[in-house]
Amino acid sequence: MKPSSVSSLVAILGALLVIAAIPNIGLAQPGIEGGVEAAAAGLSTTSGGRIGDSFSISSDSTLEEVFPSVAYNSERQEYLVVWQNDRAGNDDIRAQRVSKNGTPAGSAFYIQGGLGHDRRYPDVAYNSQQNEYLVVWEHYDGLAYSIQGQRVSAVGQLEGMPIVIASYSFPVLEHYRPAVGYASTEDKYLVVWQRWDWTGGGTNSISGQSMSSVGALEDYVDIDLGSPGAAREAPDLAYNRARNEFLVVWQQEVSPGNRDVYGRRVKMAGGAGAMASSFAISLYKNDEFSPAVGAIPVPAGMGQYLVTYVMDVAGQGDIAAQRIAGDESPVGWYIGVSPASVDRTNPAVVGKESSQEYLVTWSHPDYSPPFIFDGIVGRAISTNGDLLGEETAIGGITADHSAVASGPAGEYMVVFDDQTLFATTQDILGQLWGNRVYLPLVVRSH
Repeated sequence: MKPSSVSSLVAILGALLVIAAIPNIGLAQPGIEGGVEAAAAGLSTTSGGRIGDSFSISSDSTLEEVFPSVAYNSERQEYLVVWQNDRAGNDDIRAQRVSKNGTPAGSAFYIQGGLGHDRRYPDVAYNSQQNEYLVVWEHYDGLAYSIQGQRVSAVGQLEGMPIVIASYSFPVLEHYRPAVGYASTEDKYLVVWQRWDWTGGGTNSISGQSMSSVGALEDYVDIDLGSPGAAREAPDLAYNRARNEFLVVWQQEVSPGNRDVYGRRVKMAGGAGAMASSFAISLYKNDEFSPAVGAIPVPAGMGQYLVTYVMDVAGQGDIAAQRIAGDESPVGWYIGVSPASVDRTNPAVVGKESSQEYLVTWSHPDYSPPFIFDGIVGRAISTNGDLLGEETAIGGITADHSAVASGPAGEYMVVFDDQTLFATTQDILGQLWGNRVYLPLVVRSH
């Protein structure tokens, strides 16, 4: 074990003694376990909290398992979690099916692996019409970077061969950090990524590619062409079924040390295509970066997005959010989701149509006594922009890179990487969130 790991372990063991002596103190406050889903009981599904404890999705002492993503299969009522195994010269993509109750479904399996190539930053979307998934990732073959994908069946079987979604043109073009969404109305996918063009001094732009449900490439979309010295990076996207459109968001460099958040809508009807122009989502004087976006298709014909991001305030990161109507007009003022006292990072968000709310998660160091843990924290936000409940610790000791999927009956699953107690490497963990309540058990004697 490395010296730093030993010192961290000593600190954690000391912290556990403190926690044991103080009731109800610690990073991860327990949620309500078991019971009946609130929606089934006719109760409100607003806000919610942790359901049970965090659970292991993958733990391998020989691997650094990082950067998870998750999608919900509504037909099988289970999730597919994908992540990156970080090892020199052979980063690969692995996956695990997980039931709606957090138990493994089958065994973990590889999406793609092999010596001499690195596969990083996976993302996954569920296809509700074909009952399968599309997994995408950044692929380095030792020469340059491309974007690749793989169709996966509902039971974890690889469908066909890997798909080259964006091929490089060495030494001119390279492609990084993809995100994928599924347009249910069209039965098509949209993949977006950061495109680097080495010509003319170098330009980072945002590109997109629509794909059929069988993985055929259809329409290439220039989402934002960028300009030298003003990088466009870290794209994310969400599908708005009310308008059959995606909102793609990214961080955009205005000047050194000053980034803003921008977006652009992409239509899917009649072929994928960028709509109107790129527009500013957050233009404050602060540095705003790491955007993520969720969508809810209400009101009818319009829908709504929530864009969340990090806002640097005096050198520390707030988590902020902005509602955007389906026609890209801003709704209200920005929302201070979690004001900074420590440096919050890496937000994620998903919308839930049934309860008309969003769940936002982020990485949050020193969250609760004894103030040495780095955990994942979450908070729900209504479509009216109201913060619901309190910030809630989801889990983790050295946790980061959360992702969240909307599950059944007012529930969500949050996944993250974390080096758990006594472990020497990062593992992949999950946590259910939502509303489950106990109904009183009435025993009648006659």
